[in-house]
Amino acid sequence: MLKSTKGPMGRVDTLIESWRTAEPKRSFYGLTLEAYQAAVKPAYDMIEELADLEKLTRAAKAKRKDLHLAVTDLTQNVILAVKADPAVGENSPMYAAMGYVRKNERYGARRRQRTPAAPAPTEGDVKPEEPKS
Repeated sequence: MLKSTKGPMGRVDTLIESWRTAEPKRSFYGLTLEAYQAAVKPAYDMIEELADLEKLTRAAKAKRKDLHLAVTDLTQNVILAVKADPAVGENSPMYAAMGYVRKNERYGARRRQRTPAAPAPTEGDVKPEEPKS
């Protein structure tokens, strides 16, 4: 029975190592050890290429994160400048178009209604106690 290995390339590694130590001069399935290694080399090359691409992807994602932080800071500064500009400000249509609530719409638009408190029971409203049996 085959011992568990990690994936097909783990089996290839095990087979090559076993072949190299036990029967290095023998051929199987019409292949020598060197011919078999040459036949599986493209799979190893692809694994290496994918590892390089994963490194490039991680680097690109880190660069994207840095750029997003810079864009966020720049955008926040522009928004603050729009709010501070006396000709535009927080009550302008441009401020509303940017997705913010205008200052004059923010205050006083909602009035909270107080619910009246329940009146305290008077002496006449108290239920008489039931007789105990």
